Amino acid sequence: MPESTKKTQNYIPSLTFKEIEERVSKFPAVILPIGGIEPVGECCTLGAVQECVMGISACLAERCGILLEPLLPYSNTTCFRVFGGSIGVKKNIYESLISNLIKDCSAWGIKYLFILDGTYNSYEVLTKVVKRIEKWKKDAIKVCILNWQHDKIINKFIASHFNGTELARCEFGIISIAAYINPSLVKSKKIKKSAKSLCNMDTYRRWHKLGQDPEKFRKLFPDCSTSIIEVEVNPEFGKELFENIVKHFENIINKTIKTEHR
Repeated sequence: MPESTKKTQNYIPSLTFKEIEERVSKFPAVILPIGGIEPVGECCTLGAVQECVMGISACLAERCGILLEPLLPYSNTTCFRVFGGSIGVKKNIYESLISNLIKDCSAWGIKYLFILDGTYNSYEVLTKVVKRIEKWKKDAIKVCILNWQHDKIINKFIASHFNGTELARCEFGIISIAAYINPSLVKSKKIKKSAKSLCNMDTYRRWHKLGQDPEKFRKLFPDCSTSIIEVEVNPEFGKELFENIVKHFENIINKTIKTEHR
């Protein structure tokens, strides 16, 4: 089993408020993991994204000695809502929700908040929230978004391990990590692109620019996959990717937090 499945001693629901306040007084930092209820092609369960991000978050919390919030299971994934089981939050509501969560963390002394976002589609909204927070005069708090699907270093590492194109999400990465963390999350041994979908990057970008209509998305991508690759599921690569993401984010966290709080 991966290290991430071990229960971290920094998990907030397992601590009293006095224990939390004592830790915050010494090290005012917290990780907020965000997942989504969304299909990743036809071979993955809808909980794959959640389990991947929570696994990475728990490992980071343990290695960095940072408090860990419970997983926020919903995000701005409304473009998938016409697929069975999918559920998300609209942009304006999601933006307000995240802002309120950050304010509450600031109220009990958090100075550094790391949003570990496991989704692809919420990145734009979260970026808007961070820009707004940077203008706060009261409740000063440093917010950093850690999203491996939008990280150039991680994307380059993933792309070096398969032939093909991914139009949006890093589906190969998600499925690989899921197979490593919990094999039951992956229902098929092969990541296969449906022959029904003939879309290219221009088609995807046009759909994205014109409002991200869920019904249109299903017509364009009937298997809920935006990857044009066909490979075997590889849990060994999932382990390697998992460790690379954790190490990369660990370095970012350590560089972000001021040394006087160590």
